[in-house]
Amino acid sequence: MRPLFLAMTRTREPKPKRRNSTRMDDAIRGKHIPLRTCVICRRRFAKRELLRYVPPTDAAGAGADPVPDERQILPGRGVYVCESPECRERFRKFGGWRRKRKGVQE
Repeated sequence: MRPLFLAMTRTREPKPKRRNSTRMDDAIRGKHIPLRTCVICRRRFAKRELLRYVPPTDAAGAGADPVPDERQILPGRGVYVCESPECRERFRKFGGWRRKRKGVQE
């Protein structure tokens, strides 16, 4: 049997809190950088390094070219193109952005 004075004087130390994820500590990892994929070359870049294009509004017509979104705030599902001249040239002929217009009636 334990002595009563030992049982009363022992205090439990709180357990350290566990992190929910197994990722590196935020101080080591730094700030989160969103990544996006170029629709032409399929390479991944930081979002700020790519140009974003959004589908034109219905008022512009179905045959209109995509609208560049320099500030990256326009509504709609955007596509991203890297800054290489080859990708920019191929994007002019690229028609895949039309498939991204989900829910838009033409």
